Amino acid sequence: MAEKENLSALFDGDEIDPRLLDELENDLSAQQAWKSFAVTRDVMRGDAPQNPSWDIAASVAAALENEPAHSVTPAPNVVPMHEAQPTPQTARRSMPVWLQQLTQVGMAAAVSLAVIVGVQQYNGGEQSDPALAASQLQCCRLFRCRAQQSR
Repeated sequence: MAEKENLSALFDGDEIDPRLLDELENDLSAQQAWKSFAVTRDVMRGDAPQNPSWDIAASVAAALENEPAHSVTPAPNVVPMHEAQPTPQTARRSMPVWLQQLTQVGMAAAVSLAVIVGVQQYNGGEQSDPALAASQLQCCRLFRCRAQQSR
């Protein structure tokens, strides 16, 4: 961490240490940090490169090389489970008929609820407007009066 602080100070022009310059020439991680500082400075100034050449693949490949290989043989204290899941037809046959019907009714009720809520949301709750409700009530009364007069 102290090396990055010294490198940052060198990058800012605060500290010029010949030992740090020699280390920068020979250390790959210091060179990567230097590039990172340069890109950060350019971005902060608004001079970001149009086509940045970041080598992400190399760092991912290096991380994968350092990753330990997983063992193919199972651990001695692990007991493998060989229980298979039943097919849908087998599961349906093992369920009682009333439970099958209940799940169908429950699914239909859930879909109906979703449709009703969706339609109400889509309409935007126009029924809650008092002026609209009053005009609808007047229309209904007028329609009933006309229907009774025509009889």
